[in-house]
Amino acid sequence: YRTIKGADGRGIAGLSEGGFGAANLGLKNRAEFGVIGSFSGYFKMFPEDAKQLDSNDTRMLIQENSPALYLPNLRGKMPAFYLFVGEQDKDFLESEKQFAGQLSSLHVTHEFHTYPGKHAWSLWGKHLSGFFIFASAHLE
Repeated sequence: YRTIKGADGRGIAGLSEGGFGAANLGLKNRAEFGVIGSFSGYFKMFPEDAKQLDSNDTRMLIQENSPALYLPNLRGKMPAFYLFVGEQDKDFLESEKQFAGQLSSLHVTHEFHTYPGKHAWSLWGKHLSGFFIFASAHLE
């Protein structure tokens, strides 16, 4: 699809593991993405996922691919973040809250929302429009 060249015209988003991927790829490619959305996502690579990548150094692989771990070391312009999660999503609620706290402490532009619901399409579909409104306000 055609896009505006550069970060001011592009966003990346995903849900659950896709939210992790969007945050990781978006932060590693800040010159390409001006907005990142993570919906019921997480921000630290699971050790079992790192082991499946057949790496010699699982700990380094986790550090290098866990936005919650490397975010404090990043310098320069940061993308704006839009995060939301279901209040009954026990596996991901705390991760989203903690990452939103990191963004706040680092003065990164973001919105964080919790809504009634679980880790399900019914939650994501109902609240996805908030991301598009946010993205349109932060992109050209």
